[in-house]
Amino acid sequence: MKHINGHYKGQERRKDERMKGTRKRVPFFMMGVVVLLLGVWSTAYATEAFDVQEVGSSARMIGMGGVEGFGFGAENVFENSAGLSRIKHYGMSAFTTKFMDEAEYKNIAGAVRIGNGVLGIGYMTLGYKDIAETGQNSSSGEYYRISNFRYDNSVVKVGYARDVTICEKTVHIGTALDYYFTNMSTYTSNGVNLDCGMLIPVILGSEVSVNLKNILWFSDKRYNNGGNEHLPLEFVGSVRVPIMDIRVLGQVKAIENKPTILKNIGIEYIPGIIKLVNVEVGYKEGYDAVERVKGTLTAGMGLKVEGVTAQYAYEQCEYRENESKHYFSIGFQY
Repeated sequence: MKHINGHYKGQERRKDERMKGTRKRVPFFMMGVVVLLLGVWSTAYATEAFDVQEVGSSARMIGMGGVEGFGFGAENVFENSAGLSRIKHYGMSAFTTKFMDEAEYKNIAGAVRIGNGVLGIGYMTLGYKDIAETGQNSSSGEYYRISNFRYDNSVVKVGYARDVTICEKTVHIGTALDYYFTNMSTYTSNGVNLDCGMLIPVILGSEVSVNLKNILWFSDKRYNNGGNEHLPLEFVGSVRVPIMDIRVLGQVKAIENKPTILKNIGIEYIPGIIKLVNVEVGYKEGYDAVERVKGTLTAGMGLKVEGVTAQYAYEQCEYRENESKHYFSIGFQY
């Protein structure tokens, strides 16, 4: 946290020198919470954009260790758009949670089959309101509140998927157009990129998911003050192996300019007699606020009745103020 706040204050000092003002603006404590929450401070001076999709697309995905590409329905537009082709007619999903009782995360997605393909659209956002902008009294050195502002980091994804036959096997392929946008006080940014993915059946009912995110290396998020953030290329490879009533899942994720390959493991149990229930446990890796790789344990369970699913997931949290995270999502498809 000390490193992140120092980075931000340095940015503010440079801005004040250009303005030749005497007032120095500093972040209030709540801003520190946002930085801790997001993991990367997302401003016009940053070099890489924080991907709001790192939170997850559904409670089920989080429960099985954050493994991507094997969603039930419309949420696949956020994971691997090729998975949209599983939808027979139409589907919808919604997911919401709160971090540290302050920041709200939510997503909603819908999909419909059109001819031989499936079209999906999704909206995902992470927002934090009532962030205090403060000033410092040049005489006493005391800080005072100037105003409040809101921070929102969002993405809209439009995906399309269809089936193709390769070597007498049905392969799902898909692509998604991404529109990223951020609002923070007087700063705004936006950018466009593209994802491409495949779901490939292999032996004995196993499946491999391959997804490339942000493949347009030349397309960045651009700010209204002339700054920009890079949208890093990501490779996500996942596998799901069925063993009787159990699905064993594994994943590796490589992110441009990050030295470590992240690993995720999950197990899902769907009783053969009662296929209405699913139970998950998992282990997921991710980067924290100072770019260290952290591993957490997850668990979840869900109920599926007549095409409607309700999911719950639990995840460990390293912060003492909030020792666990709870997630809920719903969805349906027909």
